[in-house]
Amino acid sequence: MARKPTYEELELRIEALEKEAVTGADRAKVSGINIRWNPNEGSCTFEELPVAMMWVDTTLAGLMSGVQSMVGTERFSLALQSEGRKSVEDDWKVISQFSDFEEGFKAIANIAAVAGWGDWKLISFDKNKQECHFRVKNSWEGRYQKSLGVCWGSGMLAGKMAGYCSKLFRTNCWAKQTRFIADEDDVDEFIVRPSERLIEDEIENLLLTDEATRADMAVALQKLRKEFNERKQAEKELRESEERYRTFFEQGPDGTVVLDPKTAKPIEFNDQVCRQLGYSREEFARLRVFDIEAMESAKETRGHIQKVLSEGHDEFETLHRTKQGEIRQVYVIVRLIKINGVSVYHCIWRDVTERKQLKEALRDDAVRWRILVEQSKDGIVVLDENGRVYESNQKFADMLGYSMEETHKLHVWDWNAQWTKKELVEIIKAIDETGDHFETRYLRKDGTLLDVEISTNGAVYKGQKLIFCVCRDITERKQAEKALRDSESRYSALFNGITDAVFVHHITEDLAPGKIIDVNHVACNMLGYTKDELIGMEIGDIDAPESAVDVHHVVENLKAGRSVLFEQVHVAKDGRRIPVEVHTQTFEYKDRLAILSTVRDITDRKLAEEEKMRLEEQLQQAQKMEAIGTLAGGIAHDFNNMLGIILGNAELALDDVPERNPARYNLEEVRTASIRAKDVVKQLMSFARKTGLDKKPTKITPIVKESLRMLRATIPTSIDIRQHISDDIDTILADPTQINQVLINLCTNAHHALPDGGVIDVTLENMFIDENHTFEHPEMTPGRYVHLIVSDTGHGIPKGNVDQIFDPYFTTKNVGKGSGMGLAVVHGIIKDHGAIMKVESEIRKGTTFDIFFPVIEQEAIVDTATDEELPVGDEKILFVDDEKSIVSLVKTLLKRLGYQVEAKTNPVKALEVFSAKPDQFDLVITDMTMPYMTGDKLAHAVKEIRSDVPVILCTGFSEKVDTHKEDLEIDGFLMKPFEKAKLAITVRRVLDEVIDTNQK
Repeated sequence: MARKPTYEELELRIEALEKEAVTGADRAKVSGINIRWNPNEGSCTFEELPVAMMWVDTTLAGLMSGVQSMVGTERFSLALQSEGRKSVEDDWKVISQFSDFEEGFKAIANIAAVAGWGDWKLISFDKNKQECHFRVKNSWEGRYQKSLGVCWGSGMLAGKMAGYCSKLFRTNCWAKQTRFIADEDDVDEFIVRPSERLIEDEIENLLLTDEATRADMAVALQKLRKEFNERKQAEKELRESEERYRTFFEQGPDGTVVLDPKTAKPIEFNDQVCRQLGYSREEFARLRVFDIEAMESAKETRGHIQKVLSEGHDEFETLHRTKQGEIRQVYVIVRLIKINGVSVYHCIWRDVTERKQLKEALRDDAVRWRILVEQSKDGIVVLDENGRVYESNQKFADMLGYSMEETHKLHVWDWNAQWTKKELVEIIKAIDETGDHFETRYLRKDGTLLDVEISTNGAVYKGQKLIFCVCRDITERKQAEKALRDSESRYSALFNGITDAVFVHHITEDLAPGKIIDVNHVACNMLGYTKDELIGMEIGDIDAPESAVDVHHVVENLKAGRSVLFEQVHVAKDGRRIPVEVHTQTFEYKDRLAILSTVRDITDRKLAEEEKMRLEEQLQQAQKMEAIGTLAGGIAHDFNNMLGIILGNAELALDDVPERNPARYNLEEVRTASIRAKDVVKQLMSFARKTGLDKKPTKITPIVKESLRMLRATIPTSIDIRQHISDDIDTILADPTQINQVLINLCTNAHHALPDGGVIDVTLENMFIDENHTFEHPEMTPGRYVHLIVSDTGHGIPKGNVDQIFDPYFTTKNVGKGSGMGLAVVHGIIKDHGAIMKVESEIRKGTTFDIFFPVIEQEAIVDTATDEELPVGDEKILFVDDEKSIVSLVKTLLKRLGYQVEAKTNPVKALEVFSAKPDQFDLVITDMTMPYMTGDKLAHAVKEIRSDVPVILCTGFSEKVDTHKEDLEIDGFLMKPFEKAKLAITVRRVLDEVIDTNQK
């Protein structure tokens, strides 16, 4: 098979074809194909073979459907695929960075999504079959074709997907599109497999086999180029036209504005409008035309709008009010135009104020004078030497409330309310050409008073002395001055009455705070300075150096007219650090710009925040302790089961080993250690909050000795543990486990206080406190106590911390040395026992804890071993436990006690056995915690079948048992691990109670 030409070779051939066409040849040959050149028809050769290259030019996007219809769908699709394959090399640089093709494809898909190619997904990837299935949502090719109502396929995407698979499988691949967005599918989908089809072959085969293709392609491209050039020229002319309009719009001498007919707000306007009215562009953009109209009513303005709507234009004069309140005369030209199909008002506002003023200035001097007098805002009156009105303007008559005719009949004493007639005559005589200036009060016709400012001067006219008076009504000014004084009074009251400190600063050239120029009383009280001391100080004089704020940030916000809120630390006169919150803004102070800072003391808030953080830390620690407690409970459960097996088997072995056998001693030790371990587990369960207090009359001497024996194994030998323990100790009401925990916690605390060794001294003694000694311990009543003392020779506790050592989580130890809970637990136990605890400590000498347990008049309950014969029986018992070892052990123990036993490790199967023959069982013994069904539920189910059958529940611990014991349908409890004697006694007791009940 002959080699197919490359893309570059085809381009060279196309260029040669164009050259031949230009030189006048009527035929050309490309790859053995003759193409006719017809200058009259305007046919041409390719500039670039892949037509889809022009797809990316947005100016040609609208022409592509025409190109497709001229060159044919198949040819057009091939050209798109060729273009799509061009970008594969660059894309593969991204994909190849990932060892896994699927991850690499995700990366290039993310880039494609940003670039607008749609959402790509690799649906399937079969490396063995060398087949990939791709899905694309929102592809721009598909959406564009759909908008045109055509479907020639997403060729560029097909080319890309085929190119990726060619790289992946290292063989030529071809993409087949199976779903089309353009054909109303929701996605484009492609299946890509290896193929012998090549883009170049397909294009050349079309050119070799289809004469229409060659001619149509040339004509289509020539038409495309022609339309493209025409569009480019049209765009150029449009841009030039827009630039000319924009220049005229922006630089014209008149204000030009485009208004929205619905809202009367500006859509577009030039800077001249803003200069005419004194607004910034941002301010003017928020106005409506009614906001600046100073002459027309809303009705008149709507009349102009109706005229523009009906006739398309209008011209008129009106008055505009500037931002500063100045009234400007404006000639308005309005046209109704359309922009992008939307009707708008195009307005030209020509300021004719100066022109109008110039016309008025050219009038006759006399007319101008009269207008000046009549239009004056001040009242003007001329008096003769007798005080009678010689002439006045209308304003003066209006001021007094008279008509002009009435005014000319008045004398000055008819309206002056300040001086008498005699005083006024003297004043008139004294006025000469130098004039005078003063304030007085006028009485209006209606009896009201006016404050008036008068400027006078005398002149002689036709031999007669006349007094010219310009009278200005200053009533409003006087009222404003009074209001200002009242405002300043209120400001002063507010300034000094506000609860926050207030500082007023000079402002520097760069808007930074300068010297303090005013403060209120709160500022003085907060910092401890007098007002005179603070005024003149720099802000840096009261700021703590370590809390310097970003001055640049403050200045930038102040320049932008924004207030600034930040936190700072001020230093009082006595050196105290005061955390404050500062709110700073610029304002006008005594006719100049200044900075106002409101400062709030946030000491309490900071303390509250610190307290909140401390409480949050305590909560976290409590949650940790709760988690540890839960873990401890779980450990206790499992350990109890193991202890039960050890203890039970030891007791079984003791039954089988003769007294003289040496192994019996070892078995006794195992049994004793198991019982001791049982107590340790009980302490662990207590710590985990799984068991409550079990207080009973107790002599605590053996408990203290046993605890110290255990502690000796854990405390370094560099620490000497000294004991002073009396054997004849009175009885107290106590939980042995809790007493053990108190001693362990206190001795552990003492151990931590002796890192380099020392002495821990433990004393246990009886004590009687009479009325003469209660003053040393006011909370104690006279009586007998058991006195426990734990002291050490450690580093001691600082006095400031002694009152805090019993607070939960309070600790001065390093991380890993303590949780801060040990002494808190001790305190709680002592309180629950009704005991009193005292602490004495001295730095570098040590700490002593004194605990006083009240004595009770009861005999102590002592657990003693008994050699009495254990109770037995012959009843049938159903025993249920999920631990096979425990089942085997208890079954053996019960059988040795004479009972018939059926044992099950599955509570569901046990219930089935009981249901099948409920009358055969005299007792059910079940564990509490089991899979499938808990012991309490099994007990309930058994009672439902046979209500009179007794049930004993075994448990190491259970919150449900601890908190709802009375609600359970249980006749007896066995706490794991239990001894043989405890089992025998409990079983016999429960069975006998049933027998007694039945006999009654």
